[in-house]
Amino acid sequence: MMLRSAATKLSRQVGYSKFAKNHALIRTATISTVAPKATTASFSRSSALVAVAAASLLLTISNNDNKTRMHCQVPCGIFDDPGMVSEVKQAATTVRKAMVQSNTLYQNENKGSLAMIDLNQVVRWIATKEEHCNKIIHLMGDYCLCQRVKRASFASEADYFQALEIHHKVMQAAMRAKQTMDVKACDELDHALEHLSKMYS
Repeated sequence: MMLRSAATKLSRQVGYSKFAKNHALIRTATISTVAPKATTASFSRSSALVAVAAASLLLTISNNDNKTRMHCQVPCGIFDDPGMVSEVKQAATTVRKAMVQSNTLYQNENKGSLAMIDLNQVVRWIATKEEHCNKIIHLMGDYCLCQRVKRASFASEADYFQALEIHHKVMQAAMRAKQTMDVKACDELDHALEHLSKMYS
């Protein structure tokens, strides 16, 4: 907020009306601006450059190639594809463990030895499984499909559709893992993630 305010004050002082979106160009004012009051703090040259640079970064949305390069929709400009793949694989590992632990505790119940603490743990494992499946689906949608899978990034329409299919398979596998306690669903999820990880390596 301070940077935006400083950039606005600076633009009035030097006679510019606005900062352009692309390449942060500064356009010349067509409307006269009011001179700042005498009480307004003056900018040193270095402060002015910092304010212009900060405002430029805030207002730069895209480059000429129109590719979105940010992991969030601010956009912030931060991507960590290997980190995202690692996070998704860790979530899939957690889903598998949740299934295995829940099934083990349930087998104890069939032997007549399920205590209340075991029942509590089953509920917690299932909630954890649900949470991590949702995390995978969320990352596929918000990080990958919204920001990384752009038609312009692929050599052909066929490559683009293949990428969409790979991401969709991961989302479907995560959804199926939510709906079952069969570890085969985790195998399917891991298989889909192997294909996905090749795209981001």
